[in-house]
Amino acid sequence: MGKDPLVFAEGAVGSPKMAEMDFPGVLLPVRSDWAIGQAKHRDETDVTVSATPREQLGSKGATWTKV
Repeated sequence: MGKDPLVFAEGAVGSPKMAEMDFPGVLLPVRSDWAIGQAKHRDETDVTVSATPREQLGSKGATWTKV
């Protein structure tokens, strides 16, 4: 069984910069053309939220925009 591609994490193509202790996650809302990425910063309550067109996930042209 293959692995899922890395799309929102430090080192993923097009992904925003993240620290070693950030906890990234991706949400794919039903019937939405957008993917939502969120990164929780260590034990802090702050979360950074970004979005990209769903069709760009995993592509070299992926561009995450901070919202």
